[in-house]
Amino acid sequence: FGLGKWPAMALAGLRALKRFPFRRLSLAVEGSAKPYRTPMLFVGNNEYDLSLFEFGRRHQLDLGRLHVYVVRSQSRWSFLMLVLRTILGFGRTDPELDQLETLEFEVRSHTSRLPVALDGEVQLMQPPLRYRIMPAALRVFAPKTAA
Repeated sequence: FGLGKWPAMALAGLRALKRFPFRRLSLAVEGSAKPYRTPMLFVGNNEYDLSLFEFGRRHQLDLGRLHVYVVRSQSRWSFLMLVLRTILGFGRTDPELDQLETLEFEVRSHTSRLPVALDGEVQLMQPPLRYRIMPAALRVFAPKTAA
């Protein structure tokens, strides 16, 4: 609708909260798989800050690691409480949020298609979904900064 990033995220969050769909997924990391029943799984390139004034920022973009966040909340209320605790700075240790750091992993599901948001666009993709990071694969050219 031509909204900015934060209003669009808020609107998408309210819509997702209204439906609050669960997915049964299995994350395979380094030879072991862990099952989840989750309303949300997020994969990011490098670590995202989860504190109030820095929420959604990445302080480094060149660490070469994937960060995976899996919401374990099983109700709308527990999800909202997770969001509140995360914003207040307690997300790192919250039992409702699993976090892992890896170079590659796989998302498995018994469904034939999973909705995946890629830069804000939702696409239906066939599992298994394989994620892998290629550290230093992108060469960036930038002008010299003034001293």
